[in-house]
Amino acid sequence: MDRIKVETTHGRVSVIDGGGSGPSVLMVHGNSLNAALFGPLMSSRLSTNYRLVAFDLPDDYYSTYARVIQATTADDVRRVATQYLQPEHLVIAIVGDRKTIEPRLRALGIGSLTTVAIDELFATPR
Repeated sequence: MDRIKVETTHGRVSVIDGGGSGPSVLMVHGNSLNAALFGPLMSSRLSTNYRLVAFDLPDDYYSTYARVIQATTADDVRRVATQYLQPEHLVIAIVGDRKTIEPRLRALGIGSLTTVAIDELFATPR
């Protein structure tokens, strides 16, 4: 597992690359959390089938947030999305009550669904 700091135009970002092989899975945490939240996943069986990558906020995130958002244009978002996103390899992970969420997702017809039990995610790799 590699931990690196990347300097961006918006500040320093922490990147944790769990290595692994297979499609990349980008893990994004919520506000007021940090990438340490993903530690158990980085050493789980999930890491044997996927390349797990987690980003963390820059050190000055909260003090610069408003300025950065105001300076970001729609063209900036399109440029970055075109450069870094590969829709044909995109995986969306949704967590919640399967009985409530799954029928609604299937009704959207957005692609195949794979269900992974929480025990599988946190299991030690084989």
